[in-house]
Amino acid sequence: MRTTALWLATAAMVAAGQGLSRVVSPPVAAAIVGGAWPLAVALAIVGVLLEPRRRAALALGLLLVALVRGIVADDRVESTAVPAATRGADPGLHLYTVREASWPGGRCQVLAVPEGAGAEAWLELPSAACPLAAGDVIAIPTHTLVLSRGPAWPWGVDPVEVARSRGARWALSAERAWRWAPGSSPPMAPYWRSIAALRQRLWTQSRGDDARAFVVSSLFGVRAALSTTRRRELGIAGLGHLIAVSGMQVSLVAWAAHRFVLRALAPWLPSVGLAFAASTVFVLAYVGLVGAEAPSVRAAIMVMGLGIAATLGRPAQGLAVLACTSCVMLLARPSWVFDVGFQLSFAAMAAILRMPRGAGLALQSWRVGWAIMPVIVWHFGETGGWAVPANAIAVPVFGLWVTPLGILAIVTEPVLDALGWGGLVWTCAGWGAALILDVAHAFASAPRIGPAWVAGVAVLVLSLGLWPSIQRRTTWQRWAPSRPICALALAATAWRASPPSEVPVADWVAFGTPRSPTLVVRPMAGPACVRNPSGSPHTWPRLLEALHVEAVGVVTADVPRRGAGPVDPPHVLALRAELEAAGLGAPAIPCPEPPAADVALALQTCGRWGERPFAAVTGPIVRCFVAGDWRTVGRLQSDATGEP
Repeated sequence: MRTTALWLATAAMVAAGQGLSRVVSPPVAAAIVGGAWPLAVALAIVGVLLEPRRRAALALGLLLVALVRGIVADDRVESTAVPAATRGADPGLHLYTVREASWPGGRCQVLAVPEGAGAEAWLELPSAACPLAAGDVIAIPTHTLVLSRGPAWPWGVDPVEVARSRGARWALSAERAWRWAPGSSPPMAPYWRSIAALRQRLWTQSRGDDARAFVVSSLFGVRAALSTTRRRELGIAGLGHLIAVSGMQVSLVAWAAHRFVLRALAPWLPSVGLAFAASTVFVLAYVGLVGAEAPSVRAAIMVMGLGIAATLGRPAQGLAVLACTSCVMLLARPSWVFDVGFQLSFAAMAAILRMPRGAGLALQSWRVGWAIMPVIVWHFGETGGWAVPANAIAVPVFGLWVTPLGILAIVTEPVLDALGWGGLVWTCAGWGAALILDVAHAFASAPRIGPAWVAGVAVLVLSLGLWPSIQRRTTWQRWAPSRPICALALAATAWRASPPSEVPVADWVAFGTPRSPTLVVRPMAGPACVRNPSGSPHTWPRLLEALHVEAVGVVTADVPRRGAGPVDPPHVLALRAELEAAGLGAPAIPCPEPPAADVALALQTCGRWGERPFAAVTGPIVRCFVAGDWRTVGRLQSDATGEP
């Protein structure tokens, strides 16, 4: 128990260091590091010299080292400028060396390091640039290279956080890129080249086939294969974990690999330990295929830890292994503490390890759903309230049908292609995937459960739990969420219900391209209007909430209508449906739109501060959202002094 507590405390100190580095100024962070590091060394010396207090001193020293690790790992000063890189033969080019296999999709994503620099960058390139593998050198014109310094809009996804979760320091994008030279051949180059080719082939072959795209996304990590609409439906239905390669997939692959090695190599392997070591190779190869994200890494570490314990004949407590795994992962990459996949994976695993005996699928889904509820409310504002019945139907189909057939399809594809039956196993796996997608669509169409309902249930559970007669009942202990979970759900709901105070209440907001800008007009009375919406529909409810917009009545687009009737484009219809489902729809009332010249001037003003202008205008005042903060940068017209 003490060891588990030490692992958890160490992980908590790394998280505290990450949090401190983001709320204090760099001089204060440097002062904390300067004081904590000598103190940690002193405690280590004391622990060696003083026998009675050795454990306590060494434990405190370890905690201080973890705090320092969390602080120094979040150096954001270097992330505010494009990384210096060696120029190519053309001085207008930057060269980057690829470190892993690329991810195909609408944008080719790859981890690369600038020539002449040591830290990695997460690059988003044109789709035609894929596939890329470790050792390839790519050239990017300097004038097309864009550095992301923060989210594009309030409460939006921060590309820098995505890059850091991938182990990169910078988040860059470019509209042009090409392979400059084959480059060097690192030791793992053949593996990464085969992975890049496999990902590209899986993405290409699954386009237009939602069922096969689900198999590719859920088992092999190519999320871009599945459409945004389908991913959204899975998330609303509480089935989003199926397409985020998590512990379930890694554990199934580990079990299958171990059984295969034991059966196939039993005459040549004298011990179970060697069989486990051989199966570990398959697990690590699979983790590399799916991208080595936090959930898959967590599952792989736990599988290897439990396997080592079984080989040595030592008992392994699940919670201790989970605590040790969290500590190791955060020490290796502290930015994972803010990764939603890391948080969901550990919360779900902790709930599984504390599951009461004889818990059926319904009880397991219920307890896991409540364990991850605070994380979902905090990040997404939607709870997946239908997760229990949806998982009761989808998880058995996924585990018993889709997963084994999907793995069998990728393994036997070369042989079946030679026989002319290449798509047979894929088709069979797609039957189960189609059923899961239909279940997700049905539950996504049901009324959504918002954070307010979660807060109400949490308050009710806490109130009823005060009665000793209720608290002692076995049924209550099995089905009622714990007090810490209820408290975290209430805290997440309270934070989610209050937009940041620094967000201005604007008359209108403009962002996007100057030729076809997206407008959100907020009149003095009545619902708001949206013109030329861009981005995924599911990002709009949170954006509108951050802009203090309570309802939207009109959604239009400046596109020519075809035919005699008024037919709106698909992205407008999709946004209307999303707003209605989120409770933000209202009767259509026209809004007075700002002059086109004012819109162009506001975007031009904010364009000086960043590559993705986002302007909020209140009267003549123009505020720009730059690197996660609002700045008052100008006016639309001259003031009384005649100056702009």
